[in-house]
Amino acid sequence: MNAALVQPTRNLVSEHLSSWVDYTSPAPTQLQVAFYTGNPACYGVRAVVQEDAMEVRVATVSGTRSDAVNSACTQEARLVSLLLELEEPLGEREVQPLTEVELAP
Repeated sequence: MNAALVQPTRNLVSEHLSSWVDYTSPAPTQLQVAFYTGNPACYGVRAVVQEDAMEVRVATVSGTRSDAVNSACTQEARLVSLLLELEEPLGEREVQPLTEVELAP
């Protein structure tokens, strides 16, 4: 995976779902999901994970950093990834998109 590993960002505004494009499982209880977002000076990311016995659902969320609300931001597409800790080993569970999450306005 050629995506830059980034850390989740707190206090985002104007959030929206960013569909993930790839994932790997570097350890039994980890998922690394890749998706596109904007310039890291202006935009941050986070993920929401829901698990059950059959599948792991992941939403990747992009939003404006609260400290960049009134900044001039360039429009860029950057491939990034987040490393997520699972409650249980992935095993044979399917990884699916999570499409309904609470987003910050």
